[in-house]
Formats: sequence, structure tokens, C-alpha cells
Amino acid sequence: MSKLVAVALVLAAGSFAMGDVLHQLVVVPNDVTPGDDPEHGDFNDGTYYTYDLQVVITDTDYPPGPDDWTSTLAEAWTDGTFFEHDLGVNGPPNPDLFGDYPALEFDCFYTMPSSFPNTDAPDAPGFLDDETDLQPSYRKALWFDTSNDGNGTYTIARFTTHGSDYLRVAGASTIASCGGELHPYDLEIPEPASLALLALGLAGLKRSR
Repeated sequence: MSKLVAVALVLAAGSFAMGDVLHQLVVVPNDVTPGDDPEHGDFNDGTYYTYDLQVVITDTDYPPGPDDWTSTLAEAWTDGTFFEHDLGVNGPPNPDLFGDYPALEFDCFYTMPSSFPNTDAPDAPGFLDDETDLQPSYRKALWFDTSNDGNGTYTIARFTTHGSDYLRVAGASTIASCGGELHPYDLEIPEPASLALLALGLAGLKRSR
């Protein structure tokens, strides 16, 4: 990946805030050496892009203490395909396997605050089966947990795309203090504004030559 494209990806990390809930997509370096994973030898050949969906909970007025993430609905689209490791599951992968299968760390998965990151075998969140639809270029899931993890910044899903760095994730989350009130979000990478900046930068670079 060129330095210019790498910078554009960092700039494209987006966020969407509503009330005391912030959603954001964060670029994750998938620094696996091609050929190291026996199941996916071409992983990290320059055509794989990894992003974490994070939720930031900040409400400190919820009695008797910090607030808590309870569920998220997410629909995801890409122009390429979503990466699914042969050893992957819908929940977070087992870190004990990363040494032998390094690409497994970047499998697409859904998780909850108590299971990511986790050095032990992580627990999978609960899924509403009727909302789960996993297609090559489209994914939909609704997942939840019942533990109280308080305020914080939590990774709740990971998406790795293959063949395109484009990703859009949209949906809504709930938190304990608001009962069933939905906190919607709509995130896109690269963001249209970032693409426009990149185009201007490329045009300026071309003129300077």
C-alpha cells in the first residue's frame, strides 16, 4: 500500500455521535506476512483492509453509576468481499490460535466488551437469529450481552474487506440508561469528504510535477 493511500485510510476513520453514545470506525493494521497463514496464504497482499466498529459510552449520570452498552444492530456493505477465515466464527476468534493462523485475528466477527480483547477463549455475544444475514458483500447482525461493563471505548465488531477499502456500516445501539431507545449511526470509509481531499491532493501533486 502506498504512503498516500495509507494516510487517506487514517483520515477516513469516521465517527457518529448521538447523545452519550459515539460510534466510530477505526483502521486496524493487519500486519500479517503473506504466506504465514496456512489457510490464507495471500492474506495481506495489499488487498485486505481491516476496520473495528467501536462504541463509546460516556454517560456518568446513570444511577447508581456508569452506563452500559446492551446491544447493536449493524448492516455492512463493501464493494469487494468480506474476509472469513476458515477457522472463524461469528463471535470473536480464539487468540490461542493466532500464532499458527495469524490471519484469524482479522476475521470478520461480532463481540462484546467483556470478550475483546481477551487472552482466554472469548465468549460469543448473543445473536438474534432472525437478524443475522452473512453474504459475501453484505452482512447484517443484531447482537447483545447481559453483563454490565460501564463507560468506556469498546470494540464490538471487526470487518475485513478484500478487494476494496470501501466499507459502510449503519444501524443502531442501545444502552442501559435509555432502555429501548435507539442510538442510530451511519459510517462510511473512505468518507466522501476524505475522497474529495485525496482527489485534490492528487491533482495538486500532478500539477506540481
